Formats: sequence, structure tokens, C-alpha cells
Amino acid sequence: MIMDILYRLFYTVFSMSCMALVLLLGILFLRFLFRNLSKGLTLVLWWILFLRAVCPLGMSSPVCIYDPWNRRFHTLLRSLGLQISPDKGLLTGWRYVFEGAICAGRAYRICVLIWLGGMLLLLMGVMWKQLRLRRKLKQNSRCLFDRIYESPMTVFPVRCGLVNSRVYLPEGLLAREMKDVVAYEALRRRRGDDLWRGLAFLVCCIHWWNPALWLAYYLLWRDQNTACDAAFVKKTGMEPAQCAQVLANMKQDKERKISPSLVTGYEGDLFRRAGNLLYIRKKPLWQSGLASFVVTLLVFWAFALSAFQGNKGAGTDQDKLFDSSRAKTITNHVIAGCDTQVSSGSAVRLELVMTKGTFQKGKGYRGEGALRLKDEQGKELTELSLTKVFTDTDTQQFQENVSLKTADYNEDGTMEIAVGQRAGKDAEKKYNYYIINIEKDSLSVVSPAIYLDQVTSLQEGSMVLSYVQGAGGVITVTEEDETTYYVWDTAKGRYEQQEMTEEELEKRRSRKSAETQDTPKYYSLKNDKGKEVMNVAVSTQDNGGLAIEKVKINPDGLDRRTGTKTMTDVEGYYLDLQWAPSDNDQKKYALLTYNGTAGRTFSLYDIENGRLCYRPQSGNEALQNIFKKYGASKDVSFEKDGAVVYSLMEIDQDDVLKINFAASAKDDVAVKGTYQYSLSSGEETSLQYSRE
Repeated sequence: MIMDILYRLFYTVFSMSCMALVLLLGILFLRFLFRNLSKGLTLVLWWILFLRAVCPLGMSSPVCIYDPWNRRFHTLLRSLGLQISPDKGLLTGWRYVFEGAICAGRAYRICVLIWLGGMLLLLMGVMWKQLRLRRKLKQNSRCLFDRIYESPMTVFPVRCGLVNSRVYLPEGLLAREMKDVVAYEALRRRRGDDLWRGLAFLVCCIHWWNPALWLAYYLLWRDQNTACDAAFVKKTGMEPAQCAQVLANMKQDKERKISPSLVTGYEGDLFRRAGNLLYIRKKPLWQSGLASFVVTLLVFWAFALSAFQGNKGAGTDQDKLFDSSRAKTITNHVIAGCDTQVSSGSAVRLELVMTKGTFQKGKGYRGEGALRLKDEQGKELTELSLTKVFTDTDTQQFQENVSLKTADYNEDGTMEIAVGQRAGKDAEKKYNYYIINIEKDSLSVVSPAIYLDQVTSLQEGSMVLSYVQGAGGVITVTEEDETTYYVWDTAKGRYEQQEMTEEELEKRRSRKSAETQDTPKYYSLKNDKGKEVMNVAVSTQDNGGLAIEKVKINPDGLDRRTGTKTMTDVEGYYLDLQWAPSDNDQKKYALLTYNGTAGRTFSLYDIENGRLCYRPQSGNEALQNIFKKYGASKDVSFEKDGAVVYSLMEIDQDDVLKINFAASAKDDVAVKGTYQYSLSSGEETSLQYSRE
């Protein structure tokens, strides 16, 4: 409960600090404009700033003189993990910040704790220094009269206390000089300069990270001194030159033995102030009147209009915090991806990337696209620019919910993908697709343009074309009772459009069936002696995927008739089989990577003992239990049966696995991290994660 209040307070303080930064620019301009007028007007400007920095009244959204600033401000907060539900609440008024449901990520919590710790340290440090100064002066001074003291520790008048302050004068002042100095300090007390400055310091403590407030605090001190000097001239009726002499007499030519704190009242910058008094001139009344009118407008701007964007009506699209209806420029942005495999059986990652373009909510992506291939470690293997594929246009367009779908159209064990775009205005068909072959280190176009007239919105960009199962690569496009055939030519290594009859198609299927008869497909693993100690039998599905049928293990070699263990408990599509990475590089554990029922995962096998030694549970239930164990379930809450990707990073010499995971959680939160699993104890430890 307390932390929730702190989260909301920090949002409010951070917002008002940004507003104060914008307001300071206007105040500095007016301060320069009023430099020859009464400093009382300038002091009003500073009080507007300091009051606005702690008064949320009228705040509708921070830094919204220019609307994109407001969006970037809230995007920054969201990137730190702040969420107030619903999102539009942050723009409908300050009160809603304390009414909506709040959720804070680790980065935002750290920022809140840093803010709170810095504020407390600053307050305690200044209080300690002020008490030490007061004690030192009290021990080394003598009372002259009333609350006026003389001390050898100071070289200029010092005031301690905000209300009933004591005045410590330096030694060596003459009687007449002392009378004028005491009268000046009495004027200080009546004006309440120290009290107002103390309140300004509290505001600076709240915004201690903001250099704009500290600049304002310093300029406030200077303008208070100048305003008090002018008031002293007016009250005493002295000539400005006489008052300048009074100020000059306050400082003694001795070594200073004390250091004032940030809230100490003292007479500093005396010679500059004395020089300014020599140039005091009475200004025309109309100038002061015009300046007062301008200050009134500033108050209205700062509080009524707030200098920021107001509400546009609750429930409208404009109230949404992260409005994505505008086109946004993006660079190297991954808009879709899928896991697949190459002919060797190795797992790869295929990504559709917008290298340069824009994104607009409801209209999708537009710009220069590319297909990018990466290995399991995320290293880029190759890239194919789609501008080279669709040569009739310089840009491509994809729906925001586009997905990549691969298939083995020619049934050679290598996956392909069909990528399409809307055809030009003069084209007979509305869409044209190309088949792109996926190899380990290359992506190549292996078909002519395949034209279609009708596809669904979800099929735009990437789709699985119709093909004849068991025919070794025959893609069919049927529209208006007319079928067009695209046939795989093994010699040319590409598809060619040609006419076919049903008899020719059946002959091709029979020939392909005879070629593949009695040739089971499996992937194997060999030890250092070249013996095959494990294999994974797979079957090709209609979608081109390789479904895992069974796993065989024999540490002495699968060619032996005895000692082979068969397991059939793996459910999923094969991706890769390799020796597990370990510190000592021993071939002890085999790593089978596959697409399971709830995302990409793996199984780890102990070859020597012929057993399964670890497999993450399907789905994110086990991951949720680990988060509960570490008290992180309040920060991240998973959807039931949500997708999750597991991968094994390494195995250390103590048989401890370091496991990487990426999962989707509630509220569109993506969670990435690692944890460790001990094969001996069966315990998960060392959870580390980040959320996006």
C-alpha cells in the first residue's frame, strides 16, 4: 500500500518537474525583461514556479506544449514499467493517478527508491550541517542585545532560524555601522526572506534531480537580496550610495571559519549588490503596471491553462495514453518471425524485418522489407531484401498482424515460404507471391510470380499455398474453376508454370512414392568414436513439419542389438539434435530441440545412462511457480496455457543447467530471463528476468 502511494507520488512529482522545466524558460525570459524594474515582480515569478512544482491542480498531462513530447514522456515511463489501468487515465487528470490500478516494474521501482533515498539524504545532510553551524556559532559568540550576537567565527551577518532567528554579526563593526546592519536584518525578518527560502528549499529537495529547480533556487536568493536592498533604501530614506556603503561595511577582511548550508540566511555577494544600488532609478508607473499584467497572464497560463494540453473529452481516442494512430518511423523493426529448420535439421529463426519505413495503427507497416535468417544464438546468417524480390515497387506493405508460415512444398526436407504483395494497379490479378527457399546460409527465390485474385487479410504477406501431397513439388492455384500448376524442376532447382492433366499428376505422385518407399527419416548423434549413440525418428506432416515419433539411445552404439532404449514421450515438431554445451566440452548430454504443444522447448538426455534427465514442463505453469517462489508473481502474471520458449544456454561442471526463457504475460507484457536448474537436487535457483 505504501509503495503504491510512492509510485503515484513519483509519477506526479516527475510530471510536475517536467512542467517546471518548461515554465522556467518563460520565467527566465521575463526576468531578463524586468531586469530594470522592481525585484518584487521577479520574486512573484519564482513563487509561481515553486508553487507549480508542488501543486498538481490543473495538471492534465505533462510537457504537452508540443503533443509528441507528452507521448515520449509517457512512453519513457512505460518503458520503466509504469502502468495505470486503463492507459487513458493518465491523461484525464491528476486525481485519476490515485484512483486507477497501478503496476510498476523493477526499473520504475528502482527509480522511486533512488528518488526517495536522495530526498531523505539531502534533507538529513542539510539539517545536520545547519545544526552543526548553529551550535558552533552559539558556542563562539556573545549576546549584544535582544537576539543580536557578535561572533569571531563569521565575516558577514548570519541568521540562524526561520522564525525567531538569531543574528550573528562579525567582530569589528563600529557602533553606527552596527545600527544600520541591525536595522537591515530586522527588515529581513519582517519580509520573511529566510522562511520563503526554506520553503523553496523543500521544493528543491522533492525535485532534487532537476537542475532547473536548483538554478531557480540560486536566482531566487540573488533576487531576494536585491529586492531587500531596494526596500531598505525606500524604508530608511537614505541615498542609494549610503545604503551601498552599509552593505560594503557588513563584510570584514578576515578569514571565514564557517561554511553556510543551503538554508542558512546570510549576507553574501555584498560588493555586487552595493554596486547595483548605485544605479537604482525610479521607473514610470506604466512599466510596472504592464509588467504586473504580464505576470497575471503567466499565472493564468501556469495554473488555469497549465501550459499543457487539456482533456479532449473522456472516452475519446485522443485520451488514450499511447495513441498509435499516427504514423511512426521505424528502423530494423522485426514485425513477424517463426522457427523453422534447414535441410541438415538445424534449427533457425526466420524474421520479417522492416529495415526502413513507417507503422500506423490500423494500416500496418509500409517501407523497405527484408527476410532475415538467424541461428539459435541469434547470430544473423543471411538477409534477403524484398525490394529485389518485388522489383515493380520500391516499398512493401504488411498488415500489423502478419505472421510467417513455412512449408516443404517440394518435399525435399528444406522448408520454403511464400511471401506476397498487392500487385500494381495495371496487373490483372490483385496479389503476387514468390516461393523463397530457406537454406542454412542463403535465402533464394525459386519460383516465378504466382498470381492470385482473392486472399484474406490474414493471408496478405505470408501464406501457405495449396500443394499436392506426395507429388514432390506441385503447387496449385485454383480460381474460377481454372487451375494453374507450378511444378518443381529438380534440374533447374526452381518451380516452373506448366499445364498438367490428372493422369500426369497421378504418375508424378506414384513416382515420388516409389522413391521414398522404405526410406525412414531420422536424425542421429555420434560420439567421439564415430558411433551413432542416439537418433530421432520423424514423420513428415501435411504442413511440411517433422513430427517426432520416437527417440533411441544406446551409449555403446545403436548398431548393437542389446542395450538400446526407446522413448516415445516427446510430442512436437523436430528442430535440432546436438551435444549439449558444457564447461568441460564432454559429450555426455544430448540436447533435442523441438516445437512443443505450448511453444519452443527442449529435452536433455543422459547418453551414458540412457535416460531423460530434464525437460521443462509444457506451458508456463512451472515458470509461474518459479516466479512465486522468488516473490516476483506480483510483478508478472502469466496467462493460463500461455506460450513460452525455453532454450539451454550451458551446463557447468556441477551439472547445473542455465536455462533461458521468453514468455508472454498478462497486459501484453513480454518476459525474458534465465534461471538455473540442478540435475542433482532438482531445484530451480537464480531467477533473473526483465519485462518489456
